[in-house]
Amino acid sequence: MFSIVQKSVRGWLGLPPPETDANQLGIWHYQRGEFEEAVRAFDVGLRKAPRSVGLLCNRANACYCLGRHDEAVADYTRAIEAKPTLDAYYGRAMVQVEMGRKEDAIADLGEALRLNRTATEIYHTRGNLYSELDRLDDAWADYDSVLRLEPTHAEARGMRGRLSDLLGRPDAAMADYDVVLHPDAAAGVKPRVLGTTHNNRGHIYHRRGDYARARADFTAAIQLAPKLPNGYKNLAWLQATCPDSTFLDGPAAVANASRAWEISKGRRLEWLDIVAASHAQAADWPAAIDWQERAVANASENDRPEQTARLELYRSHQPYRDAANRRFCEDRITVR
Repeated sequence: MFSIVQKSVRGWLGLPPPETDANQLGIWHYQRGEFEEAVRAFDVGLRKAPRSVGLLCNRANACYCLGRHDEAVADYTRAIEAKPTLDAYYGRAMVQVEMGRKEDAIADLGEALRLNRTATEIYHTRGNLYSELDRLDDAWADYDSVLRLEPTHAEARGMRGRLSDLLGRPDAAMADYDVVLHPDAAAGVKPRVLGTTHNNRGHIYHRRGDYARARADFTAAIQLAPKLPNGYKNLAWLQATCPDSTFLDGPAAVANASRAWEISKGRRLEWLDIVAASHAQAADWPAAIDWQERAVANASENDRPEQTARLELYRSHQPYRDAANRRFCEDRITVR
């Protein structure tokens, strides 16, 4: 969930005294985590002021915390019908994200931006949603809007860089990454953002055959964001398949690939071949064959011939070498 629903319910000004009392009581319960009591308090206020935007939005937040998403959406909708506000549109959008209604959420965020064209957090949130839907040009435009309004927004700059790379503009991506990672700026950036940016810059270095810098970036990604799997699996792939033997390390590749698989809880089936290649570099052929058979079974029709060819390599006790350095050219990152 994004920040608006994570924050405490805010009080609203301008309500008549009885409604103000109900609103403040609801806020008090909400801040104590007593969401049922908060809903009941807001109910009291809404019986006296049924079109109060503040009370409706506050009750919507409390309903969200209770997992009553349909009720939350209904309250936000009533608030919008009473008076369209940025908070109501944004709140409804965030609940709809939780419900899997990303396109509806994007529409609400667009309405919120119509009311305030300078709301950087809304551009950023919509950019994240566009990214998740692979609407890369739209996502890039939203991150660019954030940076025009707030040039020091490191997360938006890192994401704009990633989108530039995915859209075939690696030099522009590198320029954004270097700004985020510059020592003068990095001190105030969250470690997770720095780790993600190191990981993504490592992609480009890897593809360009600059393995030393790629390894350094993937290692930095792991150190800065140890709970994210991408740095581990990227470093594992480099250690397992690099055409330059200087960078090969079978045991380390197995450890890193295993850690990535563990963090991802086995849900990233497209990483099965990374684990297999790591075991192959470590000359653990039974494990390599087992993991690669799983990779073949889960491969797309287009990828199956390549995955099958690797399986035959491992059966012949030969490791795989990624001479083209393209394995992670289109690798996505988590944006939420």
